[in-house]
Amino acid sequence: LFRSKLKREWVGQVFASSFNSKARGTAILMSRHIPFCVNNTISDPSGRFVLVQGHMFSESWTLLNIYAPNFDDHMFIQNVFLQVAQAPSGWLLVGGDFNF
Repeated sequence: LFRSKLKREWVGQVFASSFNSKARGTAILMSRHIPFCVNNTISDPSGRFVLVQGHMFSESWTLLNIYAPNFDDHMFIQNVFLQVAQAPSGWLLVGGDFNF
């Protein structure tokens, strides 16, 4: 349901992480004109981040959208950065709300 609400005419790929409430959720929308090939997707079961690994134009890319808790949760940040550290070398694009 969450993904279908995000689908639009210009959208080619949707990568999303949602929770069972309306309070959380992250998504990465990719234009249908971008030749991005996905290798791996990691979706947080709590709806706090979605991480997509792939390649485009012969280069490796890691895309991360994050919605951090609005309280200090060092384990959450540590977990996210451990996931990023395991990604192949290449470009890293990070966006979202870190709630700092």
